[in-house]
Amino acid sequence: MSGFFRTPHFKSGFPPFSVGLLLFFLASLFVGCQAPGNQPPTLNRTPPSPVTQTPQPPLQQQEASCAVCSMPAGNDCENRFLTALPERKFIALCSAICATSFVAKNPAALDELEVLDFQTRKLVPAKAAFYLIDSKLEVLGAMPPTVAAFGEKTSAEAAKKKNGGMVLDWNSLLEKLKKSPEFQNH
Repeated sequence: MSGFFRTPHFKSGFPPFSVGLLLFFLASLFVGCQAPGNQPPTLNRTPPSPVTQTPQPPLQQQEASCAVCSMPAGNDCENRFLTALPERKFIALCSAICATSFVAKNPAALDELEVLDFQTRKLVPAKAAFYLIDSKLEVLGAMPPTVAAFGEKTSAEAAKKKNGGMVLDWNSLLEKLKKSPEFQNH
């Protein structure tokens, strides 16, 4: 048998560069795995930072579900109501019918009840708002009967002129909604 590995100067059968490479690899592996002073390696870990609360957006920007029907009552709901009770700081209601139902069961909520002004997109006190009902106005996220709230009567009247319907104050709206089949079935 003749060949590169069977010549007399390679008695082990491995070329000298292979044995040297193997020894170098093993030595570097052994030396590289030890920390100075034969101590096990330690990780430089920083302690976890304390959990910080992120600031909450204003109530009119928060995403929420209706406390009565669980439908979305967040930014996409153009007829949402917001209120609070001593035991609950934030209560969202998706529509006038859910607000009427909630206030009927929780009269204390009426003092804090606010509604989104359809035109300005700002919260206004529900008792002081004017409501356009039975109109052709498209109000996103509103359960029937469709109601749009306005902070000023002139804005509600202008919307009525363009879209039809009736403009009601809070008390008149409550009376009308309590007689509706939607309220009876809620």
